[in-house]
Amino acid sequence: MLANAVFLRERLLAHGWDAVVVDIQWYEPTARAHGYNPDAPLVLDAYGRRLPAPDRFPSAAGGAGFAPPARRIHSLGLRFGLHIVRGIPRRAVAAQLPVAGTGSPPTRSPTPARRAPGTPTTTA
Repeated sequence: MLANAVFLRERLLAHGWDAVVVDIQWYEPTARAHGYNPDAPLVLDAYGRRLPAPDRFPSAAGGAGFAPPARRIHSLGLRFGLHIVRGIPRRAVAAQLPVAGTGSPPTRSPTPARRAPGTPTTTA
């Protein structure tokens, strides 16, 4: 990620490209380049919030999250972005993890009828 940021700064910043964005599946340790893994494991905190997969983002180890690379990217004069998936992960619902600030778990997992049109059924 940082090598990409340096490249972006050196070759694209002058042309208006100023953001490094970590795309979807940053919380999935088994993510692959093409497609989604059905029923993939996710890295979640005690409240079911997604965390960076440390095997893919070693700087996230020990609970650091994306702070270390974000600081470095900002120091290059670039913006740092993160693809955030809306909603509560199905794995968090299945594990009955409490929703932060409530002390209560979500009551049910979304059904296909409640998903946004075109949303893959293997994510979350």
